[in-house]
Amino acid sequence: MTHNPSFRPPLLIISHFPPPVHGFAVISEAMSREIKTWRPVEEFNMARPARVSLLKHMRQATAVLGICAALVSRRRRRCDEISMGVNGGVGQLYNLMIAAVARLLGFRIVLHHHSYGYITRHSRLMAVLCALGGAKLEHVFLAHSMARQFQARYGNTQVAHVLENALFVPPTPALDRPPGPLRIGLLSNLSREKGLYDFLATATLLREAGLDAEMYLAGPAGTEDLGAINAAVADGLVHWSGPLYGAEKDAFFAKIDLFLFPTRYVFEAQPTVIYEAMAAGAPVVAFDRGAIKEQVQDCLAVVDQADDFARRALDIIAPLSRDGAPALPEKARALHAETSQKAALSLRRIYGGPPSL
Repeated sequence: MTHNPSFRPPLLIISHFPPPVHGFAVISEAMSREIKTWRPVEEFNMARPARVSLLKHMRQATAVLGICAALVSRRRRRCDEISMGVNGGVGQLYNLMIAAVARLLGFRIVLHHHSYGYITRHSRLMAVLCALGGAKLEHVFLAHSMARQFQARYGNTQVAHVLENALFVPPTPALDRPPGPLRIGLLSNLSREKGLYDFLATATLLREAGLDAEMYLAGPAGTEDLGAINAAVADGLVHWSGPLYGAEKDAFFAKIDLFLFPTRYVFEAQPTVIYEAMAAGAPVVAFDRGAIKEQVQDCLAVVDQADDFARRALDIIAPLSRDGAPALPEKARALHAETSQKAALSLRRIYGGPPSL
């Protein structure tokens, strides 16, 4: 067989891909799409959705066994790199199985971390995965702070890269926001842990202070939270759009002046929705969870988890409501663009892409 020096074997990306549509899967799909612009890629989907948990794990285990078998055949075709998204909880057993086979076959192994679940709390499975990977194991984190916290918990023995999710959120056109009151929004899966009640409390304080602001909610809500939302809508406290996708979601971000994200989710990492707000020119006020402080920087503010979010937000919003902040939309877009460019260069360094954009 004649050797072709220009041949480059595909990168094997093992992760969750849509459907179902969730942050982990969407980011994996976007990363794969970006890498395909300069090198071949082959995708392997670990996700096997099912209504029953036991059935889901049976399907997932079967899929992982198939992936392990595929690694053997791909190694014979000179493939030598895998990129793998890390599961949370028990799902790390599947990462362990794949990493064990990949190491035996001599693959370069790159793990992508999207969760703080095993950083906030020690995971024996993650500790075993780190030990099993050996010198061939590399890690990709969402932020430098995430890398430091991971290494403090599991030891600084492997290569660490940083790749921000900003790369996978495209910029949106700058639109002139119409004059009027300050427009403040929250888009999420509306629940207590995702900041719904802190947002409603902020709306109440703004009204009591007599500030000129309109509050916009978007996203699905569970039955237990619909009462609070409907009551706030009936009282004229907020506007609620329900779930938004595609152009409707873009229109939501285009109309708001400020994005609040008072997440209390203990495993929050680097929310894509914050980059979506910034890409549209909306600065952010959020709770300090996961890598959010490094993500938001000074555009606009991060609130300590021990603080009363609504009262801190009132202090931040009051001068904006009175005086405005015309430089903030451009500042938000610039921060998103700068972070996205850094991430693009980082991704190319990790997987051997062209050195310039």
